[in-house]
Amino acid sequence: METNKKILVLYHGNCMDGGAGAWVAWKKFGSEAEYLPQERTSIPEVSIFQDKEVYVVDYSFTKEQMLSFEKVAKKFVCIDHHISAKEAVESLKEYTFDTAYSGSYLAWKYFFPEEAVPRLIEYVSDSDTWTHKLADYEDIDAYIYREVDMANEFLYFEDLNKELSTDEGLERAKRIGRLFREAHEKRVSIYEEKAELIKFEGYDIYAVNAPRDIRSELGHRLAKKTGLFSMIFSYEQGVWKCSLRSVKDFDVSVIAMKHGGGGHKNASAFSVKAEFPVDFRSKE
Repeated sequence: METNKKILVLYHGNCMDGGAGAWVAWKKFGSEAEYLPQERTSIPEVSIFQDKEVYVVDYSFTKEQMLSFEKVAKKFVCIDHHISAKEAVESLKEYTFDTAYSGSYLAWKYFFPEEAVPRLIEYVSDSDTWTHKLADYEDIDAYIYREVDMANEFLYFEDLNKELSTDEGLERAKRIGRLFREAHEKRVSIYEEKAELIKFEGYDIYAVNAPRDIRSELGHRLAKKTGLFSMIFSYEQGVWKCSLRSVKDFDVSVIAMKHGGGGHKNASAFSVKAEFPVDFRSKE
């Protein structure tokens, strides 16, 4: 990837918190920066960081990779909150790390330290860290986390921020979000019934092939059944994306890291290359 822009923002792709964090950076830099969503299946070339001002938001790479990026970059900053990334992030010269808040929340505090954190970012952080302390969080989360056109995610967050900043907009989000939540819970229940007990990493857990947008609620429901953890998996672009959700003190980030992924104690993920027993190809 070649770009003439001197500022690069790399962020957690296909993630509401990562997208919100990139939006925060966009409010700071606008068109002056290049915004690059990241997935575990691809690692950028060191050369793209040469003499660039780089910000990695709600995401990280291995310690060795980030040190190599930092070495050639004009400035390299990592803003993250995933416990599995702690050692790698804290090896850098400049970083922000705190597991108590989400990546987008930390990004706001970094880029706009003198401004109050927007209500939108507070709710995203409350949800992403599974804190659930804010009023009416279930309905507001359902409204925020509805299907998003990721090609226009910055405009989505900009409009959503304006809406939630007013009391009238917040009440509207609650009403509509309640309807989304009711439909969402019905879908979760359908997939909950499809889950099967499997043996994974020496544990008997529930697993099911289900859409990514219901993985958190579904995963926690299934984890409660065993008191351990669960796996929600789905096929995307040649890989199986496996999300792990646990309860209490069971640390799934350890398991995710073992398989090349990472995340939090109670919510982590990893990907494995898809293999099919028949000759399976995408239509060209």
